[in-house]
Order: sequence, then structure tokens, then C-alpha cells
Amino acid sequence: MDDALYLLTSMVDYFGMASSLWLALYLLARGFPSRVTIRAVIVLLSLYVFFLSASLNLRIQIPGTTALRAVMVTVGLSVWCDLTQKLLPQKVQNKNRWVITVIYILGGITVALLISTPEAFVLEKTNLIYVGRMQLGFQYTVYGITELITSLAILYNLQSGRKAKVGQPNPYFAAASILAVCVVGYGILALALTPPMPRLVQDGFIASAVIFLGISVA
Repeated sequence: MDDALYLLTSMVDYFGMASSLWLALYLLARGFPSRVTIRAVIVLLSLYVFFLSASLNLRIQIPGTTALRAVMVTVGLSVWCDLTQKLLPQKVQNKNRWVITVIYILGGITVALLISTPEAFVLEKTNLIYVGRMQLGFQYTVYGITELITSLAILYNLQSGRKAKVGQPNPYFAAASILAVCVVGYGILALALTPPMPRLVQDGFIASAVIFLGISVA
């Protein structure tokens, strides 16, 4: 069972890594200097680093890589939220600009906290095919709150786009955003739950979101 899970996780991580990098370079070449494209590229590059770290961790266990992946998820999700707002009508963007400011501030605090306390993640060397475990405490609370608020903001922007119709995201982008929110829900629970939960589900959600995001922006 573990051997099959290891193989599937490795395949998904490699696919996600290759897809993220290829789509980031493709969109950068085709869409620069579009503000929407640049944000999509930042999201894709952060997910590329996520998958690169995840793939390497299956073979070489380096302390602190779980914290790095959490940082990449935080960065990618924050910029993704900004991206969803950039697709809304300008009037709505101006009205809700403060939301993105708050998201970036929370994201910055979370990133600083994760980088400064990588020891918050435990059993890194034994969590090869499972989501990294995090001690319950201040770091977990801040990380969870930030990801939850950002996810709610993404869903709110999608709903605002649907109501406004002008700037309404296409179905591929909406699917990608919902998958990103699913990653957050699964990740927050898996960080603390016992027994450990497979990385395959989380990484599969992210890889699927990458594909839908690349198609929608292209």
C-alpha cells in the first residue's frame, strides 16, 4: 500500500512541477506585461517551488522543507486572491482594495512566522507520503486563520464576479479557484489530525488547479 502511494505521489509531484513551470514560462512569454498574467505567473512559480520541494523530499529529507512548502502555499494563495479581484469590474476592485491589502499583510506575517519557526513542523523525516504535521499552537493558529480568510475572500470574489457578469471568471478559472480552496481545507485538517493524511490528495488538488488556471488565463 505504501509503495503504491509513494509511486502515485511521486508521479503527481513530478507532473505538477513540470506543468507549473511550463505554464508559467508560456504565460510570461505570451501575456507580459498584463497584470492578470503576471499574477498568474507568480502563482504558478510558487507552486513549481512547492512541487519541486515535495518531489525532492520523497528522496532527500532536508529539514525545513515542510515550512518552505507552507510558505509557497501562502504566497500562491494570497496572489491568487489578488488575481480573482483583478478580474472584477474596476468599480468593485476599488471598493474592495482594502481586502487585498489585509490578505497580503496576513500572508506576510504568516510567511515570516513560518520561516522563523520551521521547527513547528514535526516528524519531517517520516512524513514522506503524508502531509507534514504541525504542532498545535500559535503558528498553527495564524497559518490556519490566514489560509481560511484568504479562501473566503477568493470565494467572495468569484461570487462577486458572477453577480457582476462583466469580468465574470470563466468556468476553468472558477474550477481552479475552488480546487485551491479545497487544498486549504484539506491541508489545515491534515496538519494536526491523527493519523497522518496522504499528501497525494493535497498534491492532486494543487496539480489539477494548476492545469485549470493555466488554461483559463491562456
